Amino acid sequence: MSAFTKTAPGMLAVVLAASFAAPARADIIGTWVFGDLNFSGFGENFFDPANGFVPSGSPNSSGPTVGIAGPGLGFAFEDGYSTFHVSFTADRFTLSFLPVPGGPGFRDNGDVILTDLTPGTFEGLTMISNTFEGTSFHLVGDTFQFNFGAERLRGRGDSATFQTAGSAAPEPATAVLASGCLLPMAWLVLRRRAAIQPPSRK
Repeated sequence: MSAFTKTAPGMLAVVLAASFAAPARADIIGTWVFGDLNFSGFGENFFDPANGFVPSGSPNSSGPTVGIAGPGLGFAFEDGYSTFHVSFTADRFTLSFLPVPGGPGFRDNGDVILTDLTPGTFEGLTMISNTFEGTSFHLVGDTFQFNFGAERLRGRGDSATFQTAGSAAPEPATAVLASGCLLPMAWLVLRRRAAIQPPSRK
């Protein structure tokens, strides 16, 4: 039996173990997110089109649970005074407020709540930029909550961007490709070693 025949199964196991050592975290793209925008003193979810403040054609115009099909807008709110958007990339989302010129901006105190329906998608969430004042955020499980303070934000736009841990490991298809490349290389190394070994003595 050749050296390659003896060692190939073990090397295959090592390659595959390395490829799948860490579970892949899900990107935001391809997941479903439930959005809730509320203001102090109101019981409505203003990301729900049933309440009349979701612009036509927005991703949440069919309901407050949105499939994130690609980078771009996920949720929108507009009441004639201001707009509020939530946009997504694979590992980030941005909350953006833009008052209509001359409008009063947001009502006092409000919250944005986002729940990703794929467990672990928001794992390792951090805030990487923020121009809002008087804000706080927290993450409980897969539910993110952002409070934009007890003040009126008049005449200016604000945004806050959050980043997840992203994908920690290659997808299975990537791992298979990696193993397909590494195994021929291992075979060549073993073949070369076998060629230079001295003949066995009888």
